[in-house]
Amino acid sequence: MDKSKSGNAAVPEGKMSLVEHARCAAEFCFLWYIANSCNNASYGLTTVSSATILASLSGPFTLLIASRFGADQFTYVKLVAILVCFGGVCLVGLSDSSSSTDTHSSKSLITGDILSIVGAVFYACYITQMKLRIKHESRVDFPLFFGFLGLINMVCLIPVLAVLHYTGVEVFELPGANAIPYMIGNALFGTVLSDYFWMMATLLAGPIVTTLGLSLTTPVAMVGDLVLKGITYSPMYVGGAALIVVGFIGINLPVLANKPAPPPAPTPADVDDS
Repeated sequence: MDKSKSGNAAVPEGKMSLVEHARCAAEFCFLWYIANSCNNASYGLTTVSSATILASLSGPFTLLIASRFGADQFTYVKLVAILVCFGGVCLVGLSDSSSSTDTHSSKSLITGDILSIVGAVFYACYITQMKLRIKHESRVDFPLFFGFLGLINMVCLIPVLAVLHYTGVEVFELPGANAIPYMIGNALFGTVLSDYFWMMATLLAGPIVTTLGLSLTTPVAMVGDLVLKGITYSPMYVGGAALIVVGFIGINLPVLANKPAPPPAPTPADVDDS
C-alpha cells in the first residue's frame, strides 16, 4: 500500500484498464484469502465469544491503517464511534460466553485468538488496499472485477485444495443434490450481492464506516430471531447490540450534519423570467 497513490474520491481518475482490473483483483484475493482463512480457522480453535470480540478489532485496525495510508480520514468522532461499537461487541461476546459450553485447550485458545487478530489486520489491509487502488466507483467495472476475483481464486486455490485433500487436512467431497440449491442461494445472496454492496459502500462511504457497518449484523440478527423465532436475549446482549447501533449512527452524524441543503424550488417569478 502506497500512501502516495491515494486519491481523492471527489476527483476520480479515468476508467481502470483490463490489466488494472486483473492486478487489483489479484492483490485483493491474496489479502482476502488470508483474512477469511484466519477468521474461519479461529472459530474452530477458540471460543465463539473470543473470536467474535477479537475479529471486531478490524474496526480499530482499519482506522489506523486507512488513515495512515490516506484511504480515509482520521477523526475523533470515528475513534469514539469505533470504541463504542467495540464495547457493544464485547458485551455481546461476554453474554454468549456465559452460556457457552465450548471446551478448548490453552494452546488451542491462544492459537485461535492469534488467528482472529491476524484476520482482523488483513481485513483492514485489504479494504484499505481496495480503496487506494480503485479510489472511486466510477473507475471500476464491477462484473469484470468480480469475474477476475472468481477466476484468480479458482486458478490459485485449486492446487491448495488438492494439497489439503491428499494430506487429509480437509477431504474434498462432492455436495449432495439437496445441498446444491442452498449453495447456489448462498453464492448469490451471501457472496455476490453482499460483496457487491460491501464494495460499493467502501468506495462511497470509506473503509471505516463500512467496517463499522458490518457489526450491524448482530442487532439485525437479534431482531430477526425475536420476530421470527420468538427468541429472547439477556439485558447484556441487548445493551451490546444497542451500543453497536449507537456507534454506527454516531459515525454518520457528521456526514448528515454537513450534507448540503437541496436547491430551493423555483418560484413563479423565476419561471416567468426564464
